[in-house]
Amino acid sequence: KRSLKLTTASGSAIILSGEHPTLTINQGNVGFLESQNLKIGSWIGTIREFPTIEKRDLEINPSDLKFKGNNNKTSLTLQSPLQITDKLAYFLGIYVAEGYYDGTIKIYNKNQIIKEKVKEAIITNFNYPSEEFSDKDKEIRILKSRTLANNLQKYFNVSLERKNQAYKKRVPQIIFNSDKKIISSFLSGYIDGDGYFGKGGFEAASASKELIFGLKTLFLNLGIQSRVRKVWKYATNTKNKEKKTYWQIHIYDTKNLSKLYNNLQLTIDYKKEALRRLIKKESNTNVDIIPEIGNLLYQLKVENALTYNDLKITHGVFLRIVRGDMNISR
Repeated sequence: KRSLKLTTASGSAIILSGEHPTLTINQGNVGFLESQNLKIGSWIGTIREFPTIEKRDLEINPSDLKFKGNNNKTSLTLQSPLQITDKLAYFLGIYVAEGYYDGTIKIYNKNQIIKEKVKEAIITNFNYPSEEFSDKDKEIRILKSRTLANNLQKYFNVSLERKNQAYKKRVPQIIFNSDKKIISSFLSGYIDGDGYFGKGGFEAASASKELIFGLKTLFLNLGIQSRVRKVWKYATNTKNKEKKTYWQIHIYDTKNLSKLYNNLQLTIDYKKEALRRLIKKESNTNVDIIPEIGNLLYQLKVENALTYNDLKITHGVFLRIVRGDMNISR
């Protein structure tokens, strides 16, 4: 069978057969159409929010709470957390953003509060010895961490990439299978580490396509709409200015930025303040819109003798909507 790839303006994509029915709208009529009959610019329905998943217990094999390497040396013996906690989810977020493993787990971050949160998460969840942390100026190291790394990889689906392997990063599978509180904690850690709030909204970038689309899925768990695009740029944290392919995720509009603000528990003060300022601005993405509403709007105005003031739009805007030159945002 012939397969098609549908890509939306927000960056979402799906591969399906040409006969597969797709929800669309045509001249104000909502219905299903075979995918092969869609055209560039056709409207298609997509999911707005994923359902909530209840928190699940962790089942860690006791034999994995200690790790013996090829040299027959045994690393630290740890305790098993019964469930993934918000503190542990925050640690996973900050690790995905700024961590790597070279035999020792290292997280690059200068913020002392974040370093303390990392220590607290590992000590309280794994009974890790407090003396096995090394606090450097630009990073925190978790020493004797082979057992911890083995458990993070096996039970928490953490990708233990080494330096210069950012393209391997991804959202741990266990986060997708968690409730909204855990998802919010993970996103808080990730954004504290690698999120940016500018004049236009929120942005994060990565060499890993899988990571960025994983973040998009997590945002949908919180009912937050985001956009993804591929860009050609160089990393801001390297002296080598060689351009590479990166993936960016954006949230522009006030409605979704407000949802983000209500769900995050950021540690970085200037990021919290930047997001707080953003939600006070009126903005419009022109992506989350109600399509082909011109005829309905015209009928509403005529049948109810409404004025442009009643509709809270100008005459010019009204005409553009009726002609189909402009759409209304949700």
